[in-house]
Amino acid sequence: MRIELNFIMNLEKLIGIFSTFSKKNPIGAGSLIFLCKCLYKLSFLILILIVARLSKKEDFGDFQFSISLINTFTQPFLAIPLIVTKYILSCSKNTQINLNLCSTYFYLKTKNLIFFTTSIITILFILFNFNLISLIKIDFKYTFFFVGVIISLSMILNYFLGFFQANERFDLYALPFFVMGICVIFSCLLFLFSKKIIPIAYSIQTSSFLIALFFSYFLFKKLIFKKDERLFKKLSHLVSAPFIKYSLFLFLSMILFFFIQNMDIFLVKFYFNRSLAGTYARYELFGKIVFTFSASLATVLFSKINKTSLSFYKSKALYLKSNLTLFIFSFLVSLSVFIFKGFLTHILYGTFLSNSILFLLILSAKTLQSFIFLSINCIAMEINYFLLISLLTFASLQLIGIIKFHFDLIHIALVIFVISLIFVAYIIILFKYTFSKSKKS
Repeated sequence: MRIELNFIMNLEKLIGIFSTFSKKNPIGAGSLIFLCKCLYKLSFLILILIVARLSKKEDFGDFQFSISLINTFTQPFLAIPLIVTKYILSCSKNTQINLNLCSTYFYLKTKNLIFFTTSIITILFILFNFNLISLIKIDFKYTFFFVGVIISLSMILNYFLGFFQANERFDLYALPFFVMGICVIFSCLLFLFSKKIIPIAYSIQTSSFLIALFFSYFLFKKLIFKKDERLFKKLSHLVSAPFIKYSLFLFLSMILFFFIQNMDIFLVKFYFNRSLAGTYARYELFGKIVFTFSASLATVLFSKINKTSLSFYKSKALYLKSNLTLFIFSFLVSLSVFIFKGFLTHILYGTFLSNSILFLLILSAKTLQSFIFLSINCIAMEINYFLLISLLTFASLQLIGIIKFHFDLIHIALVIFVISLIFVAYIIILFKYTFSKSKKS
């Protein structure tokens, strides 16, 4: 009991520090979330770098494949906080009911769906674990057990983050990312005491999500009110068809984009042996570094555009300025990685990666994909079925290109770069036409 009391007191102090920073710092709550997300992403990047340094390239190729699979499934969950927020705010606005009560109502109505969905995901991955391992040629036999658990935990965590965002408790929103970052960094010390690199890496990922989820649930309970039948009756009719359509639209958009982004890792694993797949994963890791930092900036720029205007098409100047900022930032990160590639690869892998063409193609493709990521987020402020058709078209073109031209690793990277370049050109032409059309009207 005493330990629990001390824990709660220390947690309250930590929340107080976060709350004070988000209110008094001139950069505001946005900077707090950005910094904590950067810590979280940096910690996982450190974990991947340690695995890359200590494991065989074949094992690292398997690990990188599983990370790409997790990202493909979990990145669309970034839409969950936005969906939860939009529903709670619309309920509160239409009924004039307190945000906390609307949050309570939404939680009671959706919690079973969320936990049922995550249970099904976990069970399916466990059931087909050994089938998938033999199909994809992975050594570590519990890979997909961990993948299923991490995907499920990520979905639940994003669900709780939506309630913090809706209630404008940005200090609580940032705290789980801070906790995950700290947990991963300190857990990396486990690599000093064991040579089982891959199992430890999966265990660190899973435990960090579990601890962050525990913190999130504890913080979430502070927002929930007691059930009020009288007020809940006023909310019961607010089942909005447009809301459901928008939710599906966001999920599909995110799934298609991250499928495009991770497609090369998946197909290299199928078309080449473990040694070549591991080599490609080592090159692709540097592209992931570029995209990680660029995507963090893109998230901040998107929030700024979204705050400025309800409609993306009314914010041309800000959009152009944001994309220019993103391009310069991504270009400088890519250029720095390319210039110091010899030093970086020697530090990370203990050997040099000499294929400069493969390096250049992957870095250029990830730079272009960061531009696409910001643009898609901006377009997705409103339902746009043309965006879904475009994403599906380019995903199909990239898939066909890799299937047809998978002669070697350079051809795979070349297909990714060319499709990304065409996609960027397509977006620029589309926006130029749309902005000129809106100007005339």
